Amino acid sequence: MTLISNNKSLNIAPRWSEPGNDENNYVVKKFIIYKDYIIRIDTEEKAENKEVKKFTKYYRINDKGDFYEVKIDEINGEL
Repeated sequence: MTLISNNKSLNIAPRWSEPGNDENNYVVKKFIIYKDYIIRIDTEEKAENKEVKKFTKYYRINDKGDFYEVKIDEINGEL
């Protein structure tokens, strides 16, 4: 599933890797939509010969339908 991040959408493609790269480079994404419509996207990335990076971002949708990132300290206690 892809919702490309240009304010009107977010990229939540579950897995990406280049064909024939033997899993040296990859991106894995998982998402959760909470009952208050906060969207959490967990991402794991690995580039060739580098360590795996993991990070989480949170988003909301405004009244115009635009996605915007929410910092974790703004949503503490809401999840």
